[in-house]
Amino acid sequence: MAIGSLIEVVIGLLLIMGAVNLLRSGSQRLILAGHWAIVVLWFVTFLAWSFLRPGSETLSFLFNSILGAFHMNSFPIMVILILRAHHAR
Repeated sequence: MAIGSLIEVVIGLLLIMGAVNLLRSGSQRLILAGHWAIVVLWFVTFLAWSFLRPGSETLSFLFNSILGAFHMNSFPIMVILILRAHHAR
């Protein structure tokens, strides 16, 4: 639990520093890294829990995890796509 909290604090700091850099210099690198870290963290957590949980609840866990991923990752993915589209112009 403590490691997960520490990772989330680091991601939060990355997002804050990325937002400041985006406003000051237009650099999207840090904020994109923070949003990608959110998506990757969910995927790693999903894989870890799928190996650690008993096999009887696999389908229920899968649906619950996909629903949670939609709620947790929809905003970071939208930000990534918007920043990439802006950068492509």
